[in-house]
Amino acid sequence: MHLLTRICLQNWYLIDAKDVDVQGATALVGPTGAGKSSLQDAIQTVITGANQNRLTLNPSASGKSTRSVLEYCLGMTKDPSEGGKPLRSSCETVLALVFRDEETDEPITVGVALSAREGDSREEVLSRFIVPGHAYSVEEARRREGSKTYLAPWAEIAANFRARHPGFEEYRTSAEKFTADMLAIMRGPGQPPNARHFLRAFANAHAFKPIFDPTVFVREFILEPDPLDIARVRTSIDTWQELERTIEEIESKLKRITRISGRFRNWGQARMKSEASRFISAAAEVRRMAHDVVSTTAVFARRSEELAAERSVLASRRQWIREFDEQIRSKRALVQADGEAARIRQIEMEVSMADRDAREGEARWAKIRETVASIARLMPLADYMAPRHRRASRRRARLCPS
Repeated sequence: MHLLTRICLQNWYLIDAKDVDVQGATALVGPTGAGKSSLQDAIQTVITGANQNRLTLNPSASGKSTRSVLEYCLGMTKDPSEGGKPLRSSCETVLALVFRDEETDEPITVGVALSAREGDSREEVLSRFIVPGHAYSVEEARRREGSKTYLAPWAEIAANFRARHPGFEEYRTSAEKFTADMLAIMRGPGQPPNARHFLRAFANAHAFKPIFDPTVFVREFILEPDPLDIARVRTSIDTWQELERTIEEIESKLKRITRISGRFRNWGQARMKSEASRFISAAAEVRRMAHDVVSTTAVFARRSEELAAERSVLASRRQWIREFDEQIRSKRALVQADGEAARIRQIEMEVSMADRDAREGEARWAKIRETVASIARLMPLADYMAPRHRRASRRRARLCPS
């Protein structure tokens, strides 16, 4: 747990710069107007982060008017309507609270920096800050120039914090986050309390009001304030009515879209069936054409083979024709030649051709006999042959028995 050990005030009410050290249980005792309420209001200004929605400042000493943070900063001791004048026309106010951990004695400083000017409607929050591990004192802000003493501006104080303390953190926009982080740091590893609930309980504890009705206690001190805003309610009603009309229009459009979608779906299904039928017929036509291509390819192959055979026959015929032409020319040469020498040469030529034909016939007959003999040697395997091969082997064996 952390205990409050010091209250630092700079330009707050009647105090220019003062450290108020606190030890243990401390009471504020003094006559009316001594500044007890100003000290309490300084504490709650820091705890709430100068959040106007959470502040419940004490009334003035006369009890005729309420106080504001701006009046505290400027040092207003009397109500302006009664001719009161501020002690300061403008200033920068720094309020800081120093807490220490009971177990480790580790300090932590939390505070707010404000700027106030006479004639403004309210003060300006310059910063909300947390400085872990440091116990702030107003002496850090005192500056001396000869015999004159003055307080350093907040910008210089913040620059010193940044240079000396890496954990220094500022909260310029969110007072509630400032309070939540302060509670989280002081709680340590435990679950920090809810900042809103804490501020609500802190304000109730600071009020010091007698309670006679438990219903009033629950409504004012337990439940979150929720004033009825008629304009907001009317706006909400108008918004809901507009939403209902919009929903009706959307439902009507949705029905039309549903009908159109149904028609389009039916058309699409019919179109899909039609296209599927066309695809099936096209696929059948493709298969038929593929079959035609195969058959045409086979016919083409056969025709190509026949053409090759015919070309071979044609070539042999041409060879025969050339040979016949050669014989005709030789015969004509013999007819034209005179004497027995020509006849002798012709006879010799014919004898030579007959010998050649005889040799070729003998060679062909030798090859035929050799082939038939080879087939005859396969006779022992005739039983294992196909019928047509077996019959052919037997015929050849009869032609060539040995």
